[in-house]
Order: sequence, then C-alpha cells, then structure tokens
Amino acid sequence: MIGDVLRIRYELLHEIEQTPLFTVYAARDRVGGKEVCIRVIQSPYRSEPAFVEKLREVVRKLSVVHHPGVERVLDLDDHEGQPFLVSELPVGASLQERIKKLAPFSPSVAAAMAIGLCEALEAIHAAGVVHGDVNSANVTVTADGRTRLALAGVWESYSSSRLAGAAMLNAMAPYLAPEISAGSMPSPATDVYGVGVLLFELLTGRSPFPGDTAVSIAVKHATAPVPSARAFNPSVPVALDEITKKALAKNPADRYPDARSMLSDLRQLQDALRFGKTLTWPLSGAAASSSTRVEPETAVARAMGSKPAAKQPVGPPPKKARKVREIDEDAVPRWLMAAVYTAICVVVLMVGGWVYWNLTKPKPVKVPNLVGLPVTEAQKRLEEAGLTLRIGGRLPSEKQPADEVVGTSPQAGAEVRQGFTIRVDISTGSRFVEVPDLRGRTVDEAKAMLSSVKLGVDDQIREARDRNIEEGKIISQVPEPRRKVERDTKIRVVVSTGARGRNEREVENGIYSYTVRIKMPDGDEAVLVKVEMTDGRETKTVHEEEHQPGDSFEVNAEGIGPKATFRIFFNGEIVNQVTKEADDAPGATGGE
Repeated sequence: MIGDVLRIRYELLHEIEQTPLFTVYAARDRVGGKEVCIRVIQSPYRSEPAFVEKLREVVRKLSVVHHPGVERVLDLDDHEGQPFLVSELPVGASLQERIKKLAPFSPSVAAAMAIGLCEALEAIHAAGVVHGDVNSANVTVTADGRTRLALAGVWESYSSSRLAGAAMLNAMAPYLAPEISAGSMPSPATDVYGVGVLLFELLTGRSPFPGDTAVSIAVKHATAPVPSARAFNPSVPVALDEITKKALAKNPADRYPDARSMLSDLRQLQDALRFGKTLTWPLSGAAASSSTRVEPETAVARAMGSKPAAKQPVGPPPKKARKVREIDEDAVPRWLMAAVYTAICVVVLMVGGWVYWNLTKPKPVKVPNLVGLPVTEAQKRLEEAGLTLRIGGRLPSEKQPADEVVGTSPQAGAEVRQGFTIRVDISTGSRFVEVPDLRGRTVDEAKAMLSSVKLGVDDQIREARDRNIEEGKIISQVPEPRRKVERDTKIRVVVSTGARGRNEREVENGIYSYTVRIKMPDGDEAVLVKVEMTDGRETKTVHEEEHQPGDSFEVNAEGIGPKATFRIFFNGEIVNQVTKEADDAPGATGGE
C-alpha cells in the first residue's frame, strides 16, 4: 500500500510495523500539511461492524484528552471499505526496543519515565477512560527521554470481536493484573499494575513474571511472589523498590488505587534522588513519624511547668502526696526521666547508625568514557573506578575496529555507586572487508587467505586453459581484488588447467577443449552475459560477466566428450544455443 492515498488526503509513505490488529504507516496529510500515523485495521476485524463502531466510540471519548504524554487520536475514517485510525505520528523509539538494548536504566531515569506514564494515565482516567493495555510496545520514548502512551481504551472494542482479544493476548499477558485474568474488567488500578511491570523492566532489564505462554505468565502473575528489583539491581533505592512492589501488589486493595496516588510517591522519590536525600518507607508515613518524635519534648516541657494542666481533686489531698511535695516540690517524675533518657539513647543510636551507614556505603563514582578502548583496557579502567564489566552485545561498526567498545550503559559521565555493573557493547568490526588478490595462488591457499577475513570460496570452481598460468593456480576471480564486500561473501574463482591441448592423455580421459566467440550487439547499456555448457557429464556455467555493447570476446572451456552444447544468456534471457565440436571443428560465433 506504500504510495496509496487514502480518502484523497493521506499519502502512505512507509510502513512502521505490523501488529495483530493494525498495519501501521507513516503518512503525509495533504490537507493539514503534516505527517501523521495511519493504523489500517487488518482482516478479519475490518469486516466486523460492531468492532469498528466500538472503536469509533473510543475515539470520541479520547477526543477530549490533550496531554503531551498521550498520543492524540484524530479520527477513525474509511477508504473503500477499509477502516483506519488517524493519530499523531510517534517520534522516537518504542520503550520495548529501548529496554532490550539499554536496560537496566538508572533509578532517576526509570523514575522519570514512570512519572511521565502516570501523568499520561492521570489525564486518560480524568476523561473516564481506562487505558487497559499499558505495555512497552505502546510507549514511545523521545530523544530527550519523554514518554508518550498510545492506543488508550482500545481494549473496549475487543468484546465486540470474535478474535481480537485472543489475538492480542500474547502481547498483553506480561502486563495484565491478576484480577483481569480472573475475570474482572480493567480499571485505573490495573493500569497502575502495568506501570509497575514497566518500572521493574526499566530497573532490571527483565520481566517480573517471565513465561513461555500467555497462560503460564498469567499463572505467575496470580500466584508467584512479587520479586524485588533490588535482587537483580542493587543500585535500586529501597523506596523505589517498595513503590514498584506496591504497584505490583496482587490484591488491588494493597495497590495504588490510581495513577495520581502512585505519582505522588514517585515525585517524592524523584526529589530525594535529585537532592541526595534518603527516604524511608512508607513515604506517606514520614511526616507522621516525625511528629511523634517531637511529642516527648512537649511532655517534658509540660512536666517542667509550675502548674499542672489538669484539675486538682476536690477535698484535702492524701497525706502521702503532701509529704512528697514537702520533700522536693520541683522534682521531675522518675518515669518521665526514664522516658527522656530512653528517647535520647534511641536518637544517639539512630544518628550513629546513619553515620556508620554513610561512611561504609559504596562511594559514588562517574562512569568513565570507554568508547574506542579495547575490552581489556576498558575492564582495567572500570576496575580502577571500583566498577565491574559485563559484555552486553557485539555490534558491527564502521568506526570502531573489532573488540573495541562502541557504547556503554549507563553512558559515560553517569553517576553510580562503586560495585555497580556497567554493560559494554563490543564492536565486531566493519561489515565490509576488502577482497584479497587470489590470482596465481592455489585453491587451498585462497581458502586460507579468505578465511582470515571471514570470506570463502564458492563451491562451483570453474576451470579454463591458460598458457601463462601454471596448472592448479587461479586465473581470475569475482568480485575483483580490492573490492569491498560484506563478510561471509563467497568468491568465485577460475582455475588454470595449464597449456594442455588435446594430448593423448586428455583424449583417453575424454577431456576436450572448446572456444566460443561472442560479438555483443550495439546498444546503450552494459549486458550481463552468461554462458552455460552441457557436455557429456553435466551442465555448468563457464562464463558470467558484464560486457559493453560492441565488445568481442572468447570463452574457453573444457568438457567431457567431443561435442558440447552452449547456451548464451543476455541479462537472464537466452539469446542463442549452439552445439560445438572440439576446437579442431568449425567454431561457433554464438551471440553475433
């Protein structure tokens, strides 16, 4: 459909992706003068009127949502019976790809992305819509790290289709809250669960509940304990780990009820990370615990006052009480002094513990710049900084030679704690290599030379007579020497049979020599000429090269038997066929 114009307006430029429901294109809106995203509904869903109408209702609900973190759906239109969604064109990479390539992310980056998702969900929920399918494929991340959430509320249309829900299950399963698998409808709390899964993936680079099938994943969501992100990434702060666990709580009553409540904790955490503060969990209880610590001081002040706040009992006081006041009227009660001393000891222990923890915790260090360094040197640099190296992937690079670092995660300059593991991507070198000159070498020598640069010799080795090249040595090769080709390319070679004629040994063995003379017709462009020979044993290609109009050339070949048939092709089409006798018979000028 590339190049088609839908509704005399949307020109399809290129395909972005295919999903079970949609084929997604980038398109040019000729009326609006901008690029948009077109999601063409695939068969058989396009033929289900109830599904399409329900999708139209979702689009109407989303029309009131205007938030930078939500992909705006502009319209649901139809072109010759082909319904399609029109929305803003996503700019950036999918979160799914970024997690595969770059995770784990630093706590600050992961928290910022989770905040962006919660802000987008808050706007969606305010419009009375539940997203219902919060997953990494539906999130686009821009170059500056901002997130944009797509396809909100589309789940509502699945109930109007016979197959749509089943088709989407595999993609949705890793992010579905347990209550949905049990039969409940999506809610703001289930959207929060999806954010919890994404936050876990951002911090660890893995799914909290991996599985091979949608069913096995759903069972783990329902029964397996909620894992700790700190178990896989020790750099995750305790508070952020607890936020993730709360978002992943199996019971909705133990989970954040909506995106706004999760957003509040995430923003407290973000401020703490930004200013180097230490948070305790639960975050919402910090203020309350602070006020209770002040309470004993208030009690002491009241106890030390000259007059008690409570009313004195009517009537004469007991003699024993009067005797105590006579001994020391200003004395502080012993129980109160014991409480004060206990509070002081607790504070001292807490301060001492805080000091000890800060003195013994790993020191912050910056990730050194490793790009362009050999692996051994990169490992040495990291060890000097108190960090460890893990090879993440091996990627081709036109800039970095093989076994040099092409990228790191986190990137150079990022601040981490000593002991943190840095993922390093290693270059496999250029995808292209220079073809060595094989002429004058034996086939075995050629194979050894080519193997050293990850090339090979084509299995179909041709032979030709040559008075100047020793028997068994290579006469020519395709591609030519010093050409740049991709690794693993097979090089075709022609091997000399020496200056042998039809001597007695050749005749006894049935080996004959042939010469075909070809004259190229006039024209404007070069032509690929291929010559096939069928002798007494087989059919094989004896010549395949480009030639210019008007060229004249000879093709020399050897075959079994005194006669052979030659077929001549120009650009893949046969133009002549001739049966020739050995060289002592009249020659053929096929192709003239």
